[in-house]
Amino acid sequence: MRKSRACLIIMAKEPLPGQVKTRLAKDLGTTAAAWWFRHQLKYILRNLSDPRWELVVSLSPDFFVKRSKFWPSKIKCIPQGKGNLGQKMQNIFMYYLNRPICIIGGDIPNITKLEISKAFRKLGSRKFVVGPAEDGGFWLIGHQGQLPRKLFEGVRWSSPWTLSDTIETFECWQLALESKNTPSVIALTRQGINPVRLENSSKNMSSSGAYEILRTGNNISVTIL
Repeated sequence: MRKSRACLIIMAKEPLPGQVKTRLAKDLGTTAAAWWFRHQLKYILRNLSDPRWELVVSLSPDFFVKRSKFWPSKIKCIPQGKGNLGQKMQNIFMYYLNRPICIIGGDIPNITKLEISKAFRKLGSRKFVVGPAEDGGFWLIGHQGQLPRKLFEGVRWSSPWTLSDTIETFECWQLALESKNTPSVIALTRQGINPVRLENSSKNMSSSGAYEILRTGNNISVTIL
């Protein structure tokens, strides 16, 4: 059987003044911020084009998929759909359900083909990959295979817990999918501890029910209900 071609999705807004990079626009102005974003998008499209994967833009607002004159004709555009970031990524994963998929944002500077190819290679042996960001979020997320419904429902977006919520949700879904004879409940909790795992591990840490992320002292009292 022929292996499905990988797909790299770039999530982006139509680069119009006042609609993109609003925080940057407070300092530079809406026109300059939109100009920067347009050039950043052109750089990403040029720099990440590769025969090993299909390059697709997931665009917002949706109606620009047919109306936009910014995107090159050789680039396929699909709508992001409605909802928060998790719901939009779920839409993308469902759109390309039977292919290895990686999703990135359109405003990530200095990203390289090497980093993308490493992510796709990791997808050869696992269902999910995540590229962690310094702010507690992630700059890349990848998936292949069976996709649970409401995959991202428990994730707190735009927070220091976005990455950790995402990883633990993935791990819990994996356990639930592999458990054939028992019911499953996913419960995410935070107890004032470091939300980021400091070491990478192939072990499903959520399979332990609870685990220590970072020890902050010897006299620790934790109550699990």
